[in-house]
Amino acid sequence: MTLILAMSKPEGIYLSVDYRITNVHTRECLDDERVKHLTVHYPPENGPKALFAHTGVAELPDGTSIGDWLRETIRGETEVIDVSMQHVKKRLNRDLSCYLHRHRASLIIIALVIEGNKRFLGGFHNFLPDLSIAKEFTCEMTELSEPGCWWAYGSVQKRVADDHGDKLTAALDVRPRRPQGCVPSAV
Repeated sequence: MTLILAMSKPEGIYLSVDYRITNVHTRECLDDERVKHLTVHYPPENGPKALFAHTGVAELPDGTSIGDWLRETIRGETEVIDVSMQHVKKRLNRDLSCYLHRHRASLIIIALVIEGNKRFLGGFHNFLPDLSIAKEFTCEMTELSEPGCWWAYGSVQKRVADDHGDKLTAALDVRPRRPQGCVPSAV
């Protein structure tokens, strides 16, 4: 039951995601140290930066974690961000779609991007509007009209928004003391 918190502020983009993997049926904790986020710096130098996180299926049938799969899919020859995003979608459809559709399992990969003064939010998912599992992944990216926004994703997103939305909104006005000294997951 992953919780992803994403925030876009004038000083940068931020992402927070837990490290716990649970059994979807028993809710038993399987691993408390699974990385479910990735930071990518795209060319040219000082080019776009993206934060990725995932929720849903945690690993492939062969035991490869989705985080490792995502890192391996994006690594290699450096590509511009649009080409990279299409590559991820193509690989999701090639490597995961059939398996996830057959097992009626969802996967959401959130992408928060900063490119100059522009910010984008979106990602990949394999479900339809009625929340049934789709046969292929969709990639959606939306340009944000203003940098001061936050989002919650995952099984408890509504509860977080209801119980802690005011605190997250207030955090939008907090300026970091040293923006250049942020943790590696903050860009």
